[in-house]
Amino acid sequence: MRAFFAAAFFLSGFVTPLSASSEEVRLEGTWVITVDDRGRQRDYYLELKQDGTKVSGAFISPRSGSYAIKEGSIAKGGLKLVIPRDFGDVVRVFEIEAMLGKDGLFTGTLTVDGNEGGGVVIRKDNTKPTVVGSWTAMASSKDGEPVRSMIEIAADKDGKLSGRSLSDSGEFPLQAVKFDGKKLSYSLVLDFGGEKVVFVVEAELKGRFLMSGKWFDKADASFGGAWTANLAAAGSGRAGGQRSQGNRRPEGRERPQGGERPEGGRRPEGRERPESGRGEAGGRRPPSTAAFVGKWYADVEMPGGEEQKFVFNFQLAGEKVGGSVKAGDGSSFKILGGSVEGRKITFKITYNLDGVDAEVELVGELKGRGSISGSWTAEGEEGEWKGSRSKTL
Repeated sequence: MRAFFAAAFFLSGFVTPLSASSEEVRLEGTWVITVDDRGRQRDYYLELKQDGTKVSGAFISPRSGSYAIKEGSIAKGGLKLVIPRDFGDVVRVFEIEAMLGKDGLFTGTLTVDGNEGGGVVIRKDNTKPTVVGSWTAMASSKDGEPVRSMIEIAADKDGKLSGRSLSDSGEFPLQAVKFDGKKLSYSLVLDFGGEKVVFVVEAELKGRFLMSGKWFDKADASFGGAWTANLAAAGSGRAGGQRSQGNRRPEGRERPQGGERPEGGRRPEGRERPESGRGEAGGRRPPSTAAFVGKWYADVEMPGGEEQKFVFNFQLAGEKVGGSVKAGDGSSFKILGGSVEGRKITFKITYNLDGVDAEVELVGELKGRGSISGSWTAEGEEGEWKGSRSKTL
């Protein structure tokens, strides 16, 4: 164990020495925790805040995310932290106790639900913040569910940034990538049925592990929403087969420790395979099913020829359609089911036609970024309909 502590200090690089006095040490900032559990090593991070002897902040796993510190204190060089970690079906309580040494390192132990979880070494992280790496991004909007993607950003020898976005819509290059040490911006060009739309992302780096900001249509800044990204598993973007220091597995590839299991057997964050992005005939990629999610303001041609307004609120689980419909008369009802295939959506509703409740089947095709047109059939009747993301059709 002594050899491990010595090696961990050596591999940590040049660390600014800290006073061993808890009255003088300041915990504000980012710290790296190296956990050694029977020879298996893995890193976590702490984003700490200090108010006298009280310590707060977040415990961060590059594999599963950020967890708030429930209780934290430092007194006479002794650091104590209690972190409940919610894994969905179970909450595990991590407790860390460590003493500050003259070398500027905290050394101690980790327990998980009261059981021994291994030895720990905690060192100040003096790494310069950067956007280079793999990020799990989430783009939200007021209409529809958030869209998830993987953003990979790299820098060449001159520091010039480039990158790509991976999602169920395919792989797209990032353009005009800029980072001034705190703020990131880039643009992304997507093809919606032959219409090329330029989206812009502007975000600010929060510590080392989080970016937050906004995304919007360059031609119409009112179309957009919030954008956030978390740093994915470290090491997932190593170039040239670079090996991690010592005999460690690359971060994000470690075996579970302290009873922790990969959630649902999934690949570690940052290592997911994007869904199929094979193109349609003619080389054009099909749109993401997320392109249909949310509110559509529709004009529907009724049997008598008049038009009636509806609001379709599509929710999708994979390629299955659900959600709700609100009619112009104020009534509302559920979508009975349907499916999405490429650019086409098919769904059913029950609606009163001439005093009779009838099952109506609607088929629509995505036209560009923000419009759908199609037809409906029911009880020998038929008509056309068109929908838009905008209330004005």
